[in-house]
Amino acid sequence: MKFAVILSALSALVMGHSIFLAVYFWTANSKKPLSNRLLALLLLALAIRICKSIIIVAFPDASDFWPSLGLIGMAAIGPFLWLYLCSLFQQNFKIRALHYLHFTLSAYMSGAVFFVEDLRGLYEIAVYQILIYLIAVGYLVYEHQHRLEQAENWRTWIYLLIGGVTAIWGAFTFQLYFANPLSYIGVTAIATLVLYSLSFWMMRRSKILDHQFDIDNGNRIDEAFEHLGARILEEMEVQKRFQDPQLSISKLAKHLNTPSHQVSKAVNAYFQKTFPELLNAYRIKAASQMLENPDFQHLSIEAVAYECGFQSISAFYASFKKSNQMTPAQYRKQYSIA
Repeated sequence: MKFAVILSALSALVMGHSIFLAVYFWTANSKKPLSNRLLALLLLALAIRICKSIIIVAFPDASDFWPSLGLIGMAAIGPFLWLYLCSLFQQNFKIRALHYLHFTLSAYMSGAVFFVEDLRGLYEIAVYQILIYLIAVGYLVYEHQHRLEQAENWRTWIYLLIGGVTAIWGAFTFQLYFANPLSYIGVTAIATLVLYSLSFWMMRRSKILDHQFDIDNGNRIDEAFEHLGARILEEMEVQKRFQDPQLSISKLAKHLNTPSHQVSKAVNAYFQKTFPELLNAYRIKAASQMLENPDFQHLSIEAVAYECGFQSISAFYASFKKSNQMTPAQYRKQYSIA
């Protein structure tokens, strides 16, 4: 009886607060209402999942409909988290027909109660589905990391939200393999802590509902990278920094008086290359020009390689052949004077 009271109280707190936040986000006045509504649906899915715990503990003889209802909500958590973040990162994001396929498992769960006797297998599928979406969400955030670095509040909010869902998923996983009264209390306690922590953080920064993390912010970041990219271009083409065999991203950053991670991201955004790829491209281009020029015919191929910043002759030969589809000697020969 004591266990039932504790679990019911915690579950009621979580469910009630989830519904409160869902209504709050759904009705909030925002520049981008779709994002808020997707977040509201994510919270509602969590409320449905927790509702199941209240019913089966408070009413042990209740219909099997309630556990299946909890599974429907559980299977919707990952898709709603994914779509919410997509709506933040993608300009003019809209829900399209293909997006509804993400809820195939939830749709299946809605009819499972009529033909599946043991719901544990479905619970396990739902747990692993959340894991798959967490991995996908992690990759999505990684792709847009350069934008998040310029928006501290948004970065914190998104990390907190993903961390909170991850913690709840961990509790679901624990409950899957260690089903006992303590695990049920643990799940609802973690959900309670996550939701109240998120709402406390968000309420103190209500401007996050304005969705300033949008097109304007993205354009400012692009302009900053464009400016830094132009400076990197000058360092390479005018100062010939690539000729330094010891050149690294940190060494280039010192020349630019800019943090290394910003230089790295500017290279990616401006040149569409990684720093090693960019460095190699400049060195191969310079070597090709020297091999074409009669004024450098007196230099050996090895000397040309060292002059252009290569430390390893084998690396030079491999890179040159990959770029020009011929060896340096063959390349020089076609430009040599008979």
